Amino acid sequence: MSPDPYLITDKTIREPPTTFIERLKFLGPGFILSASIVGSGELIATTTLGATAGFAAFWIIVLSCLCKVAVQLEFGKHTILSGETAVHAFNQLPGPRIRQTSWTVWLVLVILLSKIIQVGGILGGTAMILHLLYPGFAVPTWIWIVAIVTSSLIFKGYYRPIEKISLFMIGMFTALTIASLYFLRYTPYSFSLFDMIRDQDFNLSGKIMWVAIGAFGITGVASDEIIAYTYWCIEKGYAAYTGPANGSPEWKRRANGWIRVMYLDASVAMVLYTSVLSLSSNPIADVTMAV
Repeated sequence: MSPDPYLITDKTIREPPTTFIERLKFLGPGFILSASIVGSGELIATTTLGATAGFAAFWIIVLSCLCKVAVQLEFGKHTILSGETAVHAFNQLPGPRIRQTSWTVWLVLVILLSKIIQVGGILGGTAMILHLLYPGFAVPTWIWIVAIVTSSLIFKGYYRPIEKISLFMIGMFTALTIASLYFLRYTPYSFSLFDMIRDQDFNLSGKIMWVAIGAFGITGVASDEIIAYTYWCIEKGYAAYTGPANGSPEWKRRANGWIRVMYLDASVAMVLYTSVLSLSSNPIADVTMAV
């Protein structure tokens, strides 16, 4: 049996960075989450909310992204302090057990299996785009190609390429979104910061309320992304570099240092995806996205 890749040992111990510039070099897991958060579903939900409610529900997007990251930080902190991934932590919760496994783990499995429908839609959409770019292969062929390449990256544990690709994607998307907003000022759809602040409405009702609830649920980090973040924290090294939890002064110092890095990683990522999703929720976002 191959060794557990998420097992924390003394061999992985590494001193945490002490300066802000040095900490920036260890950012990464948050960018992977950002690349998954700013997806097609989120953009559809935010643009629909903007088109339905105008600027009145802008605060919904900001609140959704801010409040959920607090849960993400606590999960990441637990992983660094204990060396446990989220699923390992769930398995220690009290309650009924099936085949020596906590009911919470089985519940997570059922929820994640339902994500297959969403993943199928993402694969299909990606295959259709690739078919438009390279019509030499049919859509079903592209689906198999994308699925095999993606599965291989995950199976082999190629963290570095995934991190770099995610960073490039979120960087490009952020730049394009900001550029679209900038050039919007030269169109009849131009608006100002005063317009955004003036039109905020905390008393939503009717159709707007249902659209706002949907946008709140889909924007920001979701449960499966928070679970995945704990694995990225180990693969990136935050928890592995801290070492096994032994309560020694040295371990506490390393833990505090790597928790600061994790906090910075999650905060920078939150600013990125909150900005992109907020900008895409403006009332004429469907116009800018179409352009």
